[in-house]
Amino acid sequence: ATGRAVEGGQGRQDKMKPHHRLYAAGLGLFACGALLGTVVFPSVPDRPMAVRHTPGWSASECEKSLQESDGFYCENEEQWNDRIDIVRKQSPYQCLSMQCMAPTTFQWYWRFFEPEWSCFEERVGEFGVMGKWVCDMNLIRRRVEKTNQPCLLYSVGFNESYSFESAFHEKMPMCNIFALHADKKAPSPPSFVHHKSWEVAEPPVGDSTSKVRSLQSIMKDLGHEGREIDVLKVELYGAEYEWFFKLFQENFMPFRQILLKVHSTEKNRDLFAQLRRFGFVIAHKELYYPRILTHQYVMVRLASNLFTDIIQDEITEKFAPKE
Repeated sequence: ATGRAVEGGQGRQDKMKPHHRLYAAGLGLFACGALLGTVVFPSVPDRPMAVRHTPGWSASECEKSLQESDGFYCENEEQWNDRIDIVRKQSPYQCLSMQCMAPTTFQWYWRFFEPEWSCFEERVGEFGVMGKWVCDMNLIRRRVEKTNQPCLLYSVGFNESYSFESAFHEKMPMCNIFALHADKKAPSPPSFVHHKSWEVAEPPVGDSTSKVRSLQSIMKDLGHEGREIDVLKVELYGAEYEWFFKLFQENFMPFRQILLKVHSTEKNRDLFAQLRRFGFVIAHKELYYPRILTHQYVMVRLASNLFTDIIQDEITEKFAPKE
């Protein structure tokens, strides 16, 4: 009986179709890859659970968090210290040193820049690649109520439709929305989206008629000079690095929150390290499924001097502000 069972099993194995063999081989490779990742790559600290922001706390109880978040978060000192400590403990795994080699494969995203900051996330827009996660919209609403000043969304670049901006407007009608792009194929924007046909980069020297504009000149013309941009959405298809690097050199980063799509593992280390220099922490990360080397991040800004001690000087000096 045993011999017949073995013989029958061998017969079924010999008759396995080619695509079944490929499927089985793929499962084996996946299991080996998972095991290799577990053995070779270091584990990262657990992501913290969402923390409740308590509006009833007095200014004295949350003085430190207000100071270290530029007035955005109000949390008691013990809870705030725990949150900052998590960011610092996770920093060795965030590729913030020159020794961190950035591979050109999707494996880079397996190892580096995992979320380290918890927030109240809301999905805005369509589920899928057109939607975005946005952090702490409740805190933005409270700021608007307290200051009686509309919040700002800058949408830089264009991605097929205004579905995100429309959904954001439904949730946050107290915000002014500005779309900055020169995409001639883009449809007409909704009435609540203020579209400007400008590219966000420095204009050529002496070219006063160019539609290419620096961010500082755009904000000045829109009457936003000195304002904080509550949410920045970036869809620049790889040009985001050059644009951000210019802002780093200008020491100009007026954003509270960035919804960023990145496209180059080789350039991500410098980009993320400089954002850390300005106080940004990672609150969300997701794969952009149509392109495996593209990921979407949500980053929230705390105080700009909060984490400068955990970034190597070589990276900081690489994009030092212009004198």
